[in-house]
Amino acid sequence: MRTITFPAIVIVCLITTSAYCSLETGLIGHWRLDETSGTIANDSNGTNHGTLVNGPIWTSGILGGALNFDGTNDYVALPDNNPIWLPQNDFTVSAWVYFERDSVREFILDLNHGMSSAGTNRAGYGLERLGTGSIRFDMIINDSEETLDSSTILAKDTWYHIVAVRNGTAQQIYIDGVLDNSRTCLAGPVDFVGGYDDGNVQIGRYTRTGGPAGGNFLFDGSIDNVRIYDRALSGPEVQQLYMEISFPAISLSSSSFSFTADQGGANPTDQVLSIHNGGPNTINWDITYDCNWLTVSPLSGESSGPSEVNDVTLSVDITSLVGGTYNCTLTISDPCAFNNPQTVNVSLFVQGPEITLSSTSFEFVAGIGAKNPAIQTLGISNSGSVILNWIASEPCNWLSVSPATGSSTGEIDITTLSVDISGLAPGDHSCTLTISDPCASNNPQTVSVTLHIMDTSLPVSLYYDAQTYAYAWAQNPMSGGIDTDTDNDSSIHSKCTSLAYAYSLYEWYCAEFLRTPVWQRSYLQNSVEGISNSNTASVISTLHGWGNWESENICTSSRTSGNGGGDGDGYTSLTGQIAIGILDGFPANISGPVLTINASIIGDLPGQWNSWNWWFKIWDDDPNNPLVTLNGSNTTASLDVITGEILNIEFYHEAGQIVWPAAGLNSTVQINMELEMPPMPDPYRDWFCDLRDVAVLANDWPLCLDPCDPNFLPGDVTQDYCVDYYDAYWMFQSWLNCFVTAASNPDPYDNDGFVDPNAILSWTTIDNTIAHDLYIGTNSTAVADANLFSPEYIGTVNEPNFDPGPMDLDIEYFWRIDEVGPKCLVKGSVWSFIIAVDDPNLIALWRLDESSGTTANDSSSGNHGTVNGARWTTGQVGGALDFDGVNDYVSLGNPANLNFTGQITISVWIRPDLIPDDPSVLNIVAHGFAGSPTKEVYLRINNGMYQIGSYIEGSLNILSYYNIPAVDDGNWVHLVGLHDGSKWMLYRNGVEVSSTTTEPGAVTVDGDWAIGARGTGTGRFFDGKIDDVRIYDRPLSGLEIEQIYDNGISP
Repeated sequence: MRTITFPAIVIVCLITTSAYCSLETGLIGHWRLDETSGTIANDSNGTNHGTLVNGPIWTSGILGGALNFDGTNDYVALPDNNPIWLPQNDFTVSAWVYFERDSVREFILDLNHGMSSAGTNRAGYGLERLGTGSIRFDMIINDSEETLDSSTILAKDTWYHIVAVRNGTAQQIYIDGVLDNSRTCLAGPVDFVGGYDDGNVQIGRYTRTGGPAGGNFLFDGSIDNVRIYDRALSGPEVQQLYMEISFPAISLSSSSFSFTADQGGANPTDQVLSIHNGGPNTINWDITYDCNWLTVSPLSGESSGPSEVNDVTLSVDITSLVGGTYNCTLTISDPCAFNNPQTVNVSLFVQGPEITLSSTSFEFVAGIGAKNPAIQTLGISNSGSVILNWIASEPCNWLSVSPATGSSTGEIDITTLSVDISGLAPGDHSCTLTISDPCASNNPQTVSVTLHIMDTSLPVSLYYDAQTYAYAWAQNPMSGGIDTDTDNDSSIHSKCTSLAYAYSLYEWYCAEFLRTPVWQRSYLQNSVEGISNSNTASVISTLHGWGNWESENICTSSRTSGNGGGDGDGYTSLTGQIAIGILDGFPANISGPVLTINASIIGDLPGQWNSWNWWFKIWDDDPNNPLVTLNGSNTTASLDVITGEILNIEFYHEAGQIVWPAAGLNSTVQINMELEMPPMPDPYRDWFCDLRDVAVLANDWPLCLDPCDPNFLPGDVTQDYCVDYYDAYWMFQSWLNCFVTAASNPDPYDNDGFVDPNAILSWTTIDNTIAHDLYIGTNSTAVADANLFSPEYIGTVNEPNFDPGPMDLDIEYFWRIDEVGPKCLVKGSVWSFIIAVDDPNLIALWRLDESSGTTANDSSSGNHGTVNGARWTTGQVGGALDFDGVNDYVSLGNPANLNFTGQITISVWIRPDLIPDDPSVLNIVAHGFAGSPTKEVYLRINNGMYQIGSYIEGSLNILSYYNIPAVDDGNWVHLVGLHDGSKWMLYRNGVEVSSTTTEPGAVTVDGDWAIGARGTGTGRFFDGKIDDVRIYDRPLSGLEIEQIYDNGISP
């Protein structure tokens, strides 16, 4: 054992036990004030962190660090005592203080204190120094002021340990570990209602701005190691608190070390951690850690002070380590040190191979029935050390990668990406290509591949990517002064004020100030038509400009004004493809149709702009050799096209600065593309025989060869024409025997999100279908690829319906029907539906799996939301929405079943792209807005914290919060906020992280719900991805929350 002698007290410290560990019991707040920087005073025992106001300065204290207050306006604001968190019955408050001025009235701690003689306004308790130099411990019980003053007069420039204890009817003050004074006080709880400070809890200040003698009493000096207990400490325990200054302190040269090395290379250079005793007496330290790549030597030692420094060597062995980041924590401990234990973080980065890609996204465009799009190439190389052995894998059957493996020491490996559109429906198809090497430091990397299949059953259709930019450019016509705003956006308000002079001979006249506020907008309007009764698609670009000016003569004080001039430049840029339809009666790759392109100028003439330019191009393979070019001097062209063909288009339109004094220009370029259809083929002479016309002959001719038979020979039927009626007849009759149409009209309908678990599956069948092969599963790809030997194959049914029996709740099912004919089979499309969640307390569930459109479906009760700007993307559970942090949000309205009070649970997956550490607020899910309407319920990010709570006008935010770990930035996190009737609680990744006892919970709000912003959609925009939003009108249990989290991270 060790014996430490301190002012007439013998302290015995056993190596296996911390003598003061028991002093953690009942400790509800502990502000060590050891941070050294920043504006947060952390509560090391809980979540009641303080905020530094007006700049108190971090300084050295009696135990580590402290805060120095200037006595003018500095203080630390702790969380308000509304709802109540301070103890009301037995309690202890403790602080080390250092006064820097002669005796004046100044407050050490204001604990929701109000001590006016106005009766109903008295509340709480406080600790202060009086003008006499005594310490006063004051509290309000049953509207009675219970006051105790110390016998000792405290001087300046000296550290004192002050403790105030309330134990039943005993009121006590201790100074430097010794009982200084005591008295008998009233029984009962401390009053916490109606205080002038409205629930304020403060270190270094007392305020009573609402009282008849209002004002502030501010502390001048240093405060260290503030504690609040919800029990009365005994005399020996108070003495033990005071004796902390006699305990040694573990002092470290650094709290973190980092090493770097190349995989397979030499070990990094050793580093040294220095340890010494930063307090009195002697420390006997030990180091423990758990990582096999780090060696620490020695593992123990002792130091009697700063002059006795113990050096510890940290050595790293990278043998067998692959590329990546490794972390290890050293724990340095001495049970007798007052700051026991201390930790040191050691990180190691091993530079292994590193995957570098030539591109992270590819786009293919093709048309139904047309040829596959051109092959594209991906370059893969190693930008790290040793050898990169990469593997490319993709989960979609329409994309092929060759080669799929390779190795690189730095050279670029080329792999080809090819697409097969067979069997794919029109629309967008997405695939994620994964490039991996388990040894790579950035393993894995992904490449997004998008395939857009255009519907070539339409006569002519467009697929495009349009951009519109503008910048304001104001010019003063009288003096040539210029004000330029070059930001690229579509709504610029630019003002120009310049000085204009007029002169005659050498005599100057009065100056005239010309103000030219101008604004300009340029935007694109696209109209794409390709339905069965139309054969025209159009591109329209309209540029608008407005301007006005005002001139003021400073001599005569006269003003003149007018319109025109000074407007900005803008342009429209469009690239894309145009698809030529596979027309009725013609297969793909048949020539004959003609595409006519006409351009026209609508509205104000181009000559009213200082500059005006446009052009339109169509090309096949080479953009430098277009098939068609239109511009201001050539506005019409014709082009022979082929059915199923995909052509590239590019359009550009610009206009610059309105000619003075014109104003309010509105000029449009419109490009119309019309497909001229050739005559229908002759039903008896062309190779295409119109079987509908020949069907009348069915009763006159016998059945001939079967075209489904592999031995079928067309005989005298050639690709040029049908010789006679007989040939057409037997072709038609034989086709009837094997012709089968795909199943259609599924019930439940495709993507239905509200299906009964006992639903009967049904569909429509026509033609010669004799049976139906049924496939059901929970994986879309597996169902699409399944055959008769796959687990998804349910069986063959004779009727177009099937009872699958009770299905699992909250599951998305995929199903497929293959129609079986006498001799042929038609593979069906994959349909999907979701079994409704049978939880009456699940009020809303937005899965955000739609992938397109502007509707976010509520699969629980039909409270569908409207997507404003957010982009569909891949989520943690299926799909998600990506919010830009500028103006994206989902408006949910204010349905009656979501406007409830009290108990509530909000569950959501988020992947934040921005976690601000300033007071910025980013709403995740919110009901209303504290400003208007004057109530709100929210789950949000605020000042570097997750927060769940509510707000009512006239009161403060009622919430629970948790400091956001750095690892959450850019990673998926599951958050749950709930109110169980008595407290707000926060869960992160299935684990409770914060709890605050407070009422009320949810409140009724006369305003909308929103995802990613205020309920009004006017601010507090979230930056990142949001997925799987759920709202319950009851508190979920910890087990239920853990289950939702586990479901989200399961593969």
